[in-house]
This record gives sequence, structure tokens and C-alpha cells, in this order.
Amino acid sequence: MLDIYLDKAKKKNYMDYFHALLNCKLEFWQLDFGLQDILIHINANEYVQTLYSRKYGLNGFNGDDSYLKFCYSQEIELQIFRFILPDLISSYNCRPDSSCFNFLKT
Repeated sequence: MLDIYLDKAKKKNYMDYFHALLNCKLEFWQLDFGLQDILIHINANEYVQTLYSRKYGLNGFNGDDSYLKFCYSQEIELQIFRFILPDLISSYNCRPDSSCFNFLKT
């Protein structure tokens, strides 16, 4: 298995960070309104993990912009690219306040 995919060790590590995020009281790390239950549901899947971060004025993002990254196991890669990603792109790229795009690390 390639190192770029989610595996059991990475899932555990990411979930530890996710639980710390849920309990964090620092404003910088607060999740966007309505996102917590969605992330809990997504992260309950053993093959997918969200890597959420919020940037305040960093790397071209303004203070209100946030982003959501996903990682996944190799077993579901084809399903993500065939079914989930096209739906996310079509749903979120038509909104004036959001955009959805993907990039692959090589």
C-alpha cells in the first residue's frame, strides 16, 4: 500500500487530533457552524477521514475562509472519483460563497 493513503495507524492518529479539536475552546480552531455533526458522521467511516483547518489571513485566505480536506483508503479511491467528487464539485461550485476542487499530491 502506498504511503499516500489512509491506513489504520493514520486513521487513529487523525481521530486523536479530531477529538482534541472537538474539545478545543480556542476560537482559531472552532469549527464552522453546523459542521461538527457532519464531520463526526464522516469520520465514523473507517475508510475516510476529514482533515479540517481554518486559516485566518494565511496563504491568500481571508479571515472568513475555511477549507475541508479529505483523505481516504485505497480501497475506496475509485468510488470517490466516480461518485462523490463529481457530486461535491457540482453542488459547491455553483454557490457564490463556496468552491470545491481537488488536487492530488504526486
